[in-house]
Amino acid sequence: MSLETSLLQKIDNTTALLHAIATQYPPVTIANSFGAEDMVLTDLICQHVPGIEMFSIDTGRLPEETYRLMQEVKRRYGISIQAYFPNEAAVERYLRAYGPNAFYESIKLRKACCYVRKVEPLRRALAGKRAWITGQRREHTVSRSRLAASLSFLSASRSISSCTRLRWS
Repeated sequence: MSLETSLLQKIDNTTALLHAIATQYPPVTIANSFGAEDMVLTDLICQHVPGIEMFSIDTGRLPEETYRLMQEVKRRYGISIQAYFPNEAAVERYLRAYGPNAFYESIKLRKACCYVRKVEPLRRALAGKRAWITGQRREHTVSRSRLAASLSFLSASRSISSCTRLRWS
């Protein structure tokens, strides 16, 4: 199988999965971090399944390049991506107690920072959604190496998570 044929097959398979998710589990959303995987999904969604909502979590520590790409995506595709921010009071409490870079000091402080800046905003972003699409791949980290290639239920939010890019490597 040629590389082009393989790529077209992956695009068709991913688009079919996106259509199935959008049809069977509305409302659907995608967490967009503006990384390479998410940009592939953004393009496929905008071209083939425009009913899937997109959101991003702005932790307050994103690089300038991410903000420029957010604007470019908005301009190119004519879409709105809902930004979710950490609770200001929670960030202030964390910073007063530990400082701006305390997440480098211990796993406990890293988890606390991630909870404030990522987990809590993610919970708000997923409220009322039945399905959540991510661009995660098994190769990203050791903890993601066990990701399932199919839909899996998230019991806490009663949502469905789909990692559509697991087999793209």
